[in-house]
Amino acid sequence: MKKIIGIFALSALLFACDTTDETSLDGRVDTIYFDAPTATLNITNVDPGSTSFVVNVSKSASTDRTYNLEVDASSTAYASSYAIDTATLFIPANSISGSATVNGMYDNTIMPSTGTETLVLNLMAGDEVQSTFPNTTATNKQITVTVNRSCINPATVPNDYFVGDYTIADVVGVIGPGNGTENFQGGTVTLSVNGTNPNMRDFVTAVYPAFTGAAPVNASIEFTAGGVLLSNINSGIGCSAPRVEFSSASNSEWIICDGDDTIIVNYTEDPLGSCGGPYEASFSLTRN
Repeated sequence: MKKIIGIFALSALLFACDTTDETSLDGRVDTIYFDAPTATLNITNVDPGSTSFVVNVSKSASTDRTYNLEVDASSTAYASSYAIDTATLFIPANSISGSATVNGMYDNTIMPSTGTETLVLNLMAGDEVQSTFPNTTATNKQITVTVNRSCINPATVPNDYFVGDYTIADVVGVIGPGNGTENFQGGTVTLSVNGTNPNMRDFVTAVYPAFTGAAPVNASIEFTAGGVLLSNINSGIGCSAPRVEFSSASNSEWIICDGDDTIIVNYTEDPLGSCGGPYEASFSLTRN
């Protein structure tokens, strides 16, 4: 069933005027139409945003006139991501145009947290005004609002973000898996907030456990504007001088609106070329 948004008529009478250039349908004598066929609504978790668009009528009247908007069945926008301001759905007295407003609402339950949808609105008849067919440039009966949803990461992450027990596991590795072991020993690690950098999470893990006897190493990940960065790790082994290290790669994406249940951290394995590197590698952290 189509959803129709409207408000009660503020007035239903038109002042007497010359109607020689007007059409008539069921007593409605003025044409109502969108000024443009498209609009854009940008929604973020920081600023939900709004958009307004102009609705015209063919002639002015001495009283306010209201109209309705109908959400077309072709719309793909999530209903929880917008609200039509019904208080704006009128043409003011002595005017031939009004400004309708759609307010954005960021819904963090929508996944993925970023995306683009369309809100298609049909202009419906109202107080002594009629919408027109067909949808021509001069008499747009329909408007398509492009709804862009995006998430802005904060400069400082909350102190409970990626804190606690997580399972660490290799996603991509070269030297470890190629020699019958792991780059990061699979199991539970405990992430805690770094004492000096609130965007950094410290944990203790083991690398190349078959070679090192699962000796513990200190590791950290940092949530930055450029991505999640892994602190440099000395593995304690080497095929030739110098030793094998793990170093950061700046393309690990994080989106705070997606929560902190899991993340994949990209890094560079053997950046110094001790064992034929550098290699692209990654590991995952998944909340227990």
